[in-house]
Order: sequence, then C-alpha cells, then structure tokens
Amino acid sequence: MKLSIANLRHNFKVLKRVIIWSKNFWKDLLYTELSEVSLIALRLLEPWPLALLFDSVFNNNPVKIPIIPIHGLADTLNSLGKLKLAIAITVFWVIISVSNGILGLINKYIVVKMGFGMSHKLRVDLYQHLQKLSLMFHTSKSVGDNIYRVTRDTNSVNYIFINGLIPILSSLVLIVSIAAIMFKMNVMLTLVSLIVVPLIYLVIAGYTPIISKYSQESIESESQVMTHTEQALTSIKAVKAFGMEDEEKAKFEKKSENTVKAYLKLTVSEMFFSLFIDTITVLGTGVVIIMGVKLFLSGRLTVGSVWIFINYLKNIYQPIYNISYTIGNIMNSVVSVERVFEVLDTVQEVREDPDAKEITDFKKTIEFKNIIFGYQLKNMILKDVNFTVKKGQVAAIVGPTGVGKTTLVSLIPRFYDPVKGEILIDGEDIKSLKLNNLRNMTSVVLQEMILFATTIRENIMYGKPEATYEEMVEASRLANAHEFIMQLPEKYETPVGERGARLSGGQQQRISIARAFLKNAPILILDEPTSALDAKTESLIVESFEKLMKGKTVFIIAHRLSTIRDADKILVLDNGKIIEQGTHDELIAKGGFYQKYYDLQFLLKSRGDDKSKMGLAI
Repeated sequence: MKLSIANLRHNFKVLKRVIIWSKNFWKDLLYTELSEVSLIALRLLEPWPLALLFDSVFNNNPVKIPIIPIHGLADTLNSLGKLKLAIAITVFWVIISVSNGILGLINKYIVVKMGFGMSHKLRVDLYQHLQKLSLMFHTSKSVGDNIYRVTRDTNSVNYIFINGLIPILSSLVLIVSIAAIMFKMNVMLTLVSLIVVPLIYLVIAGYTPIISKYSQESIESESQVMTHTEQALTSIKAVKAFGMEDEEKAKFEKKSENTVKAYLKLTVSEMFFSLFIDTITVLGTGVVIIMGVKLFLSGRLTVGSVWIFINYLKNIYQPIYNISYTIGNIMNSVVSVERVFEVLDTVQEVREDPDAKEITDFKKTIEFKNIIFGYQLKNMILKDVNFTVKKGQVAAIVGPTGVGKTTLVSLIPRFYDPVKGEILIDGEDIKSLKLNNLRNMTSVVLQEMILFATTIRENIMYGKPEATYEEMVEASRLANAHEFIMQLPEKYETPVGERGARLSGGQQQRISIARAFLKNAPILILDEPTSALDAKTESLIVESFEKLMKGKTVFIIAHRLSTIRDADKILVLDNGKIIEQGTHDELIAKGGFYQKYYDLQFLLKSRGDDKSKMGLAI
C-alpha cells in the first residue's frame, strides 16, 4: 500500500506540473468550461418536460418547476388548457434537445482544438529542446525512443485534458447539481442513490496504481519496438550483408510479443476495473428503482418525480463511472507526459552564455589550452591537450584509430564542451560566443556522410539556405560534383533517398563537400573528407581543397599521409595527448612516432596492401 500511495503522489505531482504548464492556454480552457457548463445546464433541464407532461397533462397535477425558479412561470402554465400546455411542453423539449445537439458540436470543436493545440506546443518544445541538447546526450540515447517521445508521448497532454481533467471537472459539477435537485425532491431516495459512491472510490483507489504500472510497461515495450525497428532499418545494408534477416526478425518478434503481453495485462486490469464499477452502479440503480416505485405507490412521489429520479440517476452514475474510468486514463497519460518532461528537464551541456557576443572572423590564433575531455568521467579521451594554430594555417591531426582525432576537432564548433580547459579564438574563450555565430564561422565535412532524404539541391543548400542557384552550382563544380549531378535524370532536383542511399559513397561525399564549399566559412574542418573517393577523384578534390583553403584556417584529419605533407602543422595524437607536432619534414627528421607511421604506410602501399591492414586510421 505504501508503494501505491507513493505512486499516486508522484503521479499527482506530475499532473500538477502539467496543469501549471497549460497556463498559456487559459483562454481555451475558459471557453471549454463555459461550453461544458452550458451543456450541464441543458442536461439538468432535459427530463423536466416529460415529467411535466406526465404530471400536469395526464394526471391533472398543478405545474411545479423548482429547477427554473422564474416568478409566475408555473401560474402561467397552469392557466393554459391541456392541449396548449402539452404543445408548450413539447416545444420546450424540442428546444432543449436541439440546443443540446448544437452546443455539443460546438463544445467538441472547442475541446479538440484546445487539446491538439496543447499537443502541438509540447511537441515543438520537446523537438526544439532535443535540437539544443549536445551530441553527448544523443549518443547516449536511442533515436527510436526519442522519436517515440516526440510523436507519441506528447499526445498525452491532449488526453489528460480532453479525456481527463475537463470530463472530471464537468462530471463533478453535474453530480453536485443533480444531487442538490434530488435532495430537494426527496432526501431519503437521494441518500440511497449516493450510497454506492464510497464503494466506487475504493475500487478507484485499488486499481489506479495497478493500471498505472501496466501502462508504463506497455509504453516502454512499444518504445523498444520502435527503437529496434529504427536501428534495423537504418542498418539494412549490414543486416543483408551478414544474412541476419532471420535473427533480426526473431529479435523484433520477441520485443513485439512483450508489447502484446504488456497491453494484455493493461487491458485485463481495465476490464476488471470496469466490471466492478458496472456491478456497483447496476446494484445501486436497482435499489433506487425499487424504492422509487414503493414511494410512488404510497403516494409520496408522482410519476414525473420518479421519472426525473431515474433519469438523474443515469446522469449521476455515468459521471461517477466516467470519473473512475478517466482517472485511469489520466494515470496512463501521466506516464507518457513524464517521459516528455524527463527530456525537457535534461540540462543543456553545451549552453550559450546570456551575454554571448558575435564576431565575423578572427585575426590571430585558435588555441587549445589544457584540454581534458571524456564521454565518461572515468575515461578521459583527451588529456591535457595544448597547441596553437595561426589564422590561415592548415593543421593536420594524425594518430591511431580511436585516439580522439574526430573528438578533438568536434570541440571547435562546440558539439561537445571540454571537461576542463579552454579553446580560445584571439584569446577569447569560444564559450563567450553565440553558438550560431561560432558554428556559422565553421564549415565541416564529416567522416560520416550525412544527407537528408530530400533533393541534391536541398542538401547542398543546407550549408547556406540564402545562396543563389549560381553559387550552389559553383560550389558543386569546386567539389567535382556538378558533372555527375548533370548526368542524373532530374539533375539537382534528384532525390538522394534515405541517408543518400540512391547515390554512391563517392557521390555522397562530394555533395557533402559541395555543402562546405557553399558555406565558405573562415574555419574549415575536414574529417577524412576523401575517404570514400577513388584516387583519380581524390586528386581532383585535393586540388579543389587547395582553392577552398586559401585564406582559411583548416583542421584536417586524413588517413593518407601523402595528402597532408604540405600542412603548416601536423599534430600527432596518441593516448590522449599531442606527442609530436611540426611540419612533415620536421617530424620525419625527428625519427619518432610520425616517421614510423609514414614509413609503414608507404611500405604497405608498395606491397599493394590496403591501409586497413595497418589497424590504423591516420
């Protein structure tokens, strides 16, 4: 029981946060409640026309209208003949019914508009926050799970209000209103009607924690299915290459079965919950009907009064049932919305200083000062890295696979922030610059080719959306991409497919390079930019790079040492530290780490061996 109470308290804490978050929708909430109250008023009036017809027309009893205390209305109706009175009551009933239908449609539109507006706002907030979180967060989280949170979990705020809080509030108002009228009509029968309420409460208290638990299990299971699907489909080439279709199917089937089992548990618990509630309300209704008939036979209630009681009984038990069922829905939705808040509460590791400034270029140097970095605190990849690159210089970074070359250059545009140390541009810490400003100063050709599932034109223009068509074509020429693009049926409007699947690796890389050419930023980062190109194309690209690098500060990671011989500074990275630095000739003359790598690479090349046999990525 302690765990159940703790769960309830936690869920209500999350619910309180949702209510506070919804304050920007206060006008929509007000309009919604006004329409709900209007509908309640019509529901209260609904049984009275027929009750008046039974008592006043058929049984010759004087008209009594306690629900509409308008002075003189009952006397006016009593002065009419039976036919006119019947017509007046029928017209009144038609007006109520039509108004109820029209207002119901308006209410539904208002409620749905508000609910989906809330989901839209939460979805945009979550998507924007995910965009701001560092690569550290994204590399530690499943893409599929984040997609599920954005596309599915954000709808929970819609359910909380449309299928939860608003129906509960409306039901409470209806219950109180009906109870007040019923007490005025007959206290004893009203007390009998309400005797089932404590029993319903006990069922709610017992089943809400159970439903909440199974709901969380089903959501997590479904998220795992989406995650596995995303991973398998984005790695479909590897799946086919290793003949793993059957194994992947078995894994997917297992996760899908877990989802089915979780939803079955949730469904069974909800079924028993509904069964107990239905049984209690049916028994309560039966008792009230028996007592109402007894009071009618004894002359203490009229036919019309019995009719109103039976009608109100339906209208009082249904809201109670709705509340009980809705509380379960709210608990289900609270689990989902908490997953959204979990991401929204994740602190941005790479944050912009409130007083951050902008610069258009730098004049002297980029300095790495005492840099320490690791993806995990117990395992530092970079350890006290220090070096300086002057404006306009080309700095090449070499070293064994996995020593942190890509990580090192990723610190420049602040994809990550160092654990300790500073990166200075003209003596200013890059953390003092606006993020967009810093990244606009940097062009990056990543080792992993990233293309969007749009056209070639849109992928190249991603580097500079405001560029002209002519500028885009010129960038493509410099990247040696224009020729193959013009041979495609749709030329620059050719769709590249998911992750560039419709293009060869070399074509993908050249489009990525064209994107960097178009951006034309003063700082250029090349992370093995020619790794997917053949020797002939690489020679053309290297020639183009020489034009692009003119007047820019370049950081380049290359596996072929021959491509960096002319670099102004070569930094040899090993075991997290810069162990050597200098020009190619200086490092060869030292006869150290770099010289051994250089000799080994050219020895293997002379034998016709592939560089991968070295176990290195230089």
